[in-house]
This record gives sequence, structure tokens and C-alpha cells, in this order.
Amino acid sequence: MPCTNHSQYRQLQRALRLKEDLQQIVVSREYRQKCFNDGLGDVDEIILDNAGFWCEVIRILKVTIPIVKLLRLCDNQSKEVMGKVYHHMFNSAEHLKAMGTTVVWASKASEFHADRWEYLHGRMHAAGYALDPEFLYNGDGGALDQATMEGVMEVIERLSLRSVIQSATDPDLAAAALTLESEQVQEHAAKCMLQFSSFRAMEGPLTKPFVMRNAQSMTPSAWWIIWHTLA
Repeated sequence: MPCTNHSQYRQLQRALRLKEDLQQIVVSREYRQKCFNDGLGDVDEIILDNAGFWCEVIRILKVTIPIVKLLRLCDNQSKEVMGKVYHHMFNSAEHLKAMGTTVVWASKASEFHADRWEYLHGRMHAAGYALDPEFLYNGDGGALDQATMEGVMEVIERLSLRSVIQSATDPDLAAAALTLESEQVQEHAAKCMLQFSSFRAMEGPLTKPFVMRNAQSMTPSAWWIIWHTLA
């Protein structure tokens, strides 16, 4: 199976854009007089092979484009991408499965992708996706699956524990005494889940068009600060 990283993907993209120029070069008199093929194999035959080499280049680009988009997203350190990784990994998995019906080696790529996602996937990814307003308005907007909901509940419980400890009169004593099952922690988590339910139902100010537009242009944390104020 062809293997590409981010830089190799860009090289293949550029080669495809320059395909006609490259083909004109290898059939030119000047090229043949220079004997560039010495020791390099039949370069001209490869470049002129529309049905073989160039078709494979196109297949590689089509199969790997969602993965490259994810890599580019993660390269941007200024964005909050935890939930977006979850979304893009799911989409790339579906894309690889679909491509596996027409590209033989795409099924192997799908196996590599599944192994990587099993290693990478965590509760924070699931919670990040469920709490990212971009995907509420522009994703399926439907019910979350079990794995995602389990991630949301676990993260909310743990953050509730931290919040209760931090707000205690004696944080050190609270840290020693409180657990995830403590009544104060569970009460805090229950309030958070009510807010989450209102968010998923898109109630109140969440139905306004400008709020929906801001879900695209703002970071999830900034969007949530404003929504929390309106609520």
C-alpha cells in the first residue's frame, strides 16, 4: 500500500498539477539529448503512463485527503481541536471504508486507521466533540452514541470533583475527603448535565442565527462563556 506523510501528499499534489508540463518535458528533444534516464529507470515511461502512474497518484490523494486535513488541523496550535479530532477521525474512517470498495489497498489503510484511533481515542476526545457547538449545528445534531456519552459523563464528573474541591473553604481537606461519588460532586455534575441537555436541545438563545454562526467562527471555550452568560 502506498504510504504518504503530509509533505509527500503536497509533493503528489504538486506533481499532479504539473502533469502536463512534465509530460511535455520528457518528450522534448532537449530532454532526450540529455539522457536523464541513465541510472534512473524509465522516468519518461512513468510520467507518460496516464492509466498507471497518474491514476494511482489520484487514488492516493483521494484516499488520504481527510487524514491530511486532520493533520493540518492539528498543526494549528492556536485552535482548540480536541473535539474536532474526534469528528475528523470518525469521518476519515468512514471515508476509508467507502474507498475500500474501489481501491484495493484502502482496506489496509482502514485497518491502520482503526488501530491508531483505538490507541488515540480517549474520554476527553468524546467530551470535546459532544460539547463543541460547531458539530451541534453542522453535524448530525442527533443522539450521541454510548461511547461519546460515557466520555461526557466521566469528564463532567471529574471536572465537578475538581470544581467542588477548588471552591471549598479548605481545598486540601476537601481533596482528601471527596470522591466522584460524594453528594456535592454528584449534585454539581447533575447541574452540568442539565446545562448540557439544554445545549443539545438548542433551547433559548441557542436558536438565534448569530449564535449558530458564532459556533463556526469562535473557539468552543469562548462560545460557551457567552452562552453561559446568556443562559
